[in-house]
Amino acid sequence: MNATVNESLPFFPKITDFPPGEIVNLSPYHFVPTARICVLFVALFGLSTIAHLEQAVHFRLWSFLGTAVLCGVVQTGGWVFRLEGAHDPLARNPFKFQYVAFCLLMVAPTLVTAANFTILGRVVRRMGPQYLRIKPSTYTTIFLTSDVISLIVELFGSALAASSDSRVTLGSHVAMIGIIFSTISVIIYVALAIEFLVRYGRDKPVNTRSEYRVRGFASTRIKLMIAALGAMTLFITIRSSFRILQLREGGNGPIHRAEWAFNVFDGGMSTAALVTLNCFHPGFMLRGPDEPVSALEATAAPEGLEENAKWGTGSWAKGDYVPLGLKDEAYEVPAYGRR
Repeated sequence: MNATVNESLPFFPKITDFPPGEIVNLSPYHFVPTARICVLFVALFGLSTIAHLEQAVHFRLWSFLGTAVLCGVVQTGGWVFRLEGAHDPLARNPFKFQYVAFCLLMVAPTLVTAANFTILGRVVRRMGPQYLRIKPSTYTTIFLTSDVISLIVELFGSALAASSDSRVTLGSHVAMIGIIFSTISVIIYVALAIEFLVRYGRDKPVNTRSEYRVRGFASTRIKLMIAALGAMTLFITIRSSFRILQLREGGNGPIHRAEWAFNVFDGGMSTAALVTLNCFHPGFMLRGPDEPVSALEATAAPEGLEENAKWGTGSWAKGDYVPLGLKDEAYEVPAYGRR
């Protein structure tokens, strides 16, 4: 990011105007991004975003508009600007596209993490809040707040690094702090999730209060949803680790200069996380098989269940009611979204 373009060159210099070695030195990427790779990621993120938008509307999961859909939009925009940098790496303002792409691609995966936090909170309500060390509502609030904080820090650091050459190092360190904070939050999230699953498997609740004494049924869909959450968490953790190493070494290190590493560990991992959420969407995975309407909009338990099960206190629409002693998948805890 410290190179400047020769003022004697044409207003819009071309790659052919420079010796091959000078192109690498002048490019803000320290290489010319491969256009076909950028097009591939634009297409993948664009299609995934359209699918997430359709899923959010279909299942009436409006919170996904601000997490999965927004993440896809930001990722798509970041790779569009990176594609522009591939076509015009040595323009009079050579860093403008790189700046925008850097900021967008830095913060986007944090939005997927927010979706993960929300989904796991829903899974906990379905399987039994008594197995989680903290209340599901408190859990969701804490981790979403930490995600917002890390997002703000990452965005501020990215913007600071992009503002001027003299602030690149400072901005990179600030952004790195945001990613480290996010990674620590994810580690705690994983630790709580593992403890929850272990306690559920052994039926050893943390909370033995009467309203939390029911052990929900873990259907195949719920198990697949948990596996998908684990996969998405792994993808985002790999991506975050790569970004921390990249920011730690600065803008001229070997990791920063390796285009393949960015494509695999940033673009590839982010794509895998977003597409996994498409394939294992909570609107489908966390709904009852016979529910005709959105459980988020329902105001009462399904007809007939009141006579066959004892219900805890809480809201059916929020997933707080749990049928006692029922193992039939058709009588699972309330659905997440609509059919």
